[in-house]
Amino acid sequence: MKSLLPLSCLLLAATLSIGGRQGYDNGWLPLKNLDDEHVRAIALFAVTEQNRNSPGPILMMENVGSGETQWVYGDAGVVYRLVLVAYFVGLESYSEDFEVTVWDKGCDNFQLMSFSRLQD
Repeated sequence: MKSLLPLSCLLLAATLSIGGRQGYDNGWLPLKNLDDEHVRAIALFAVTEQNRNSPGPILMMENVGSGETQWVYGDAGVVYRLVLVAYFVGLESYSEDFEVTVWDKGCDNFQLMSFSRLQD
C-alpha cells in the first residue's frame, strides 16, 4: 500500500501540470491587465531604448494593445512580448502598431530584445 502513495502523488502532479498549461501558446501566457504599472514601465522602456538607439523621428507611445509573457528557464526573469500603439512626433494623427520583446531580469533591469513595426 505504501508503494502506491508515491505513484498516486506523481500521477496527481502530472495531471495538474497538464491542466495548468491551458491558455499557453508555446509557453506564452496572455497578459490580463495591459494597464498594469509594470507593463507600462516595460513598454515605455522599449520606446525610450528605440528612440535612443535609432536615428530618425522620435516615437511616442499611446498604449499597450496586447501582450504576453514567458518565464525564462532557471528563474532568470520574464520575457514580455507586447504590441504597442505609437506615433512619430509631428504625426500625432497617424498611429502605428509595433511589436516589442523585452527581457525583464528583475529589479527593473530590462533588456530590449526586438522592436519592429507591424505590417497592415
